[in-house]
Amino acid sequence: MGESAVCLSACPYILAGGVSRSADPAAVVGVHQHYFGENTLLPAFLAVEDVQRGQGAVIEYLDEMGVDAMLMAPALKTPPDEIYILDAEDLRRYRLVTEAIDDG
Repeated sequence: MGESAVCLSACPYILAGGVSRSADPAAVVGVHQHYFGENTLLPAFLAVEDVQRGQGAVIEYLDEMGVDAMLMAPALKTPPDEIYILDAEDLRRYRLVTEAIDDG
């Protein structure tokens, strides 16, 4: 990701699919809770099952891509209308980047 790149919401999961992943220190990468919209047709327990099933699939995907599934912790703690911005340490710790970031 280049200097002016912005990668928010579902974009970090796309980034996770890269074989070689890097981000300029000025790039912005952020996550938040998954938002599935309101569903008035399903009972609450079925909606919760769907959300949990989807999150389980994301965790499996992250693991398959070599990204620490703990990336989901800040995502799950951040409401869908907010963004948790991952700093350079987060990007390294969660292995969202595969190449060293030059912090200047």
